[in-house]
Amino acid sequence: MDIMLKHVIINLVLSLVFLSGIEGMAQTITGVFPMIVGKQIKLSGFEGFDKYDIDSTIVNENGVFQLAYRAEDHGMGYIAAEDNNPFIVILAPDEDLRLEGETLDIPQTVTIK
Repeated sequence: MDIMLKHVIINLVLSLVFLSGIEGMAQTITGVFPMIVGKQIKLSGFEGFDKYDIDSTIVNENGVFQLAYRAEDHGMGYIAAEDNNPFIVILAPDEDLRLEGETLDIPQTVTIK
């Protein structure tokens, strides 16, 4: 195999690896909710009428959590703490969300940034 063909193959492989990494990049939802420290929080999405889990985490000691979703998860979704009271979110393909508030149970206290 000549050197030029090796360079073409290497460049092609590197380009495919790079592009697949970009496509798999996740968007995030970051929340600051001091009243739910230590609780598990879940992000769920919908495929038609069926619900599926996307991500979950434990809210840290500062009341901060971060959930990730992929571009394929775009559409309607919701976040719920252990009490299962949903807070509806729109999962946009190229948008990170930041939520702040007291608790997800009181949506009037939640601000979206």
